[in-house]
Amino acid sequence: QLVAEQRKQAEENIGKTNVVLQKLIEKAEAKWKPYSEVDMLLASKTMDDAEFSQLRLEAQQASDDLRFLTEEANQYYGELQQQQQAALQEQAQEAVKVLEKDIPDWNNKLYDDIRSYAVAQGLPEDQVNTYVDPVVIKILHKARLFDQAKQVTTTKKKRVAKKVLKTTKAPSLEASERARKQKA
Repeated sequence: QLVAEQRKQAEENIGKTNVVLQKLIEKAEAKWKPYSEVDMLLASKTMDDAEFSQLRLEAQQASDDLRFLTEEANQYYGELQQQQQAALQEQAQEAVKVLEKDIPDWNNKLYDDIRSYAVAQGLPEDQVNTYVDPVVIKILHKARLFDQAKQVTTTKKKRVAKKVLKTTKAPSLEASERARKQKA
């Protein structure tokens, strides 16, 4: 529970950071947009030197701000992705330990069979490849085994009923009493 709460707090912090970073990038793009549309060659010919120098300086600052923020965002997201990948690998190793203990004959082939089954049932492959919770994998394994057993039981041979020949004429009471007396 403590780990789950820490994970939730970390995800909230990441979400907040993402929103702030996106707003800063949007602001920098808005600041850069007017300068990106200016033809500097034409401006240099029509403006005096002091105004053109000021325009170039402002455009350069807006460009630098935008580039800085996008580079920082890319670096942040790269580091975040590496951290998530490392955490996923660690969770996967723990899951393998649990699965080896709980499922007899656990191996990579069985894991691949379980993943293939999950994808065949309609789960997205990229999502299935990130499942590291041993409980989820065990449930998928049980469902796969259930479906396999169901297929085996539905393919059993059908029994053919034997035909019994019956006469349409019932024996008379007298004939049956005679037969009983003879046996006695």
